[in-house]
Amino acid sequence: MGETTLFDGLPSFDRPPVVEVAVGVYFLQLPDLTAVALVRLIDDLWQSGFPRIVEQPGAPPLSAPGRPPAIAFQLQTGIPPMRLWSLTEDETSLIQVQHDRLLLNWRKIKDDDPYPRYRRLHEDFARIWREFSNYVEDRDYGVLQPSVAEVSFFNRVPMSDAAEIPIFVKALNPEWSIDGELASADQPHPRDVAHTLIVDCGMSKRANRDARELIAATAVIVHAGDAGEPVVGSG
Repeated sequence: MGETTLFDGLPSFDRPPVVEVAVGVYFLQLPDLTAVALVRLIDDLWQSGFPRIVEQPGAPPLSAPGRPPAIAFQLQTGIPPMRLWSLTEDETSLIQVQHDRLLLNWRKIKDDDPYPRYRRLHEDFARIWREFSNYVEDRDYGVLQPSVAEVSFFNRVPMSDAAEIPIFVKALNPEWSIDGELASADQPHPRDVAHTLIVDCGMSKRANRDARELIAATAVIVHAGDAGEPVVGSG
């Protein structure tokens, strides 16, 4: 028998509706990873494959895992943190780096841009993370202490109204359904899943919001498999 990998059994579509994927790791802040250090890092590691550099405002610290989003205030002195994008020539792939995170994004810019598939993105990020880790260690920028790993998929699914959501959920997995139950307090909130599951379904802003709220009001999170990973649906 062949070797089983984490990719075995994952669904695959000929024309997936995915328009963006983000794979990344958040870590405890490295104060020595300053703006100058970030520019040098990108130039040393990724300039050939990701030649376009764009400066972005620093992203706020990630909320602790399991805690709902909250309004936060920060008092800061000195120069604010910088977040840099390092993009490929066609801008479909980019590396985001800041003093507390490293992410690889793939984006569908044109309708005919092919989705490279998660296996490829996983392998690319693993390589980028190794390069980053070695660079930080060699230059004594601090000790990398990862706190959160992220894999986000953003799908654009055309819908005429929110009543089509159960059909879409069923297409993702025939065993999933929306049955009106609510998640218990120790489960992920359905609204968090809803806003991840349907980010842009091609409807107006109001209709798009109503679609997500329908899932938030009716979805149930069930635990599937030995790993107990939460999914949308119910038995």
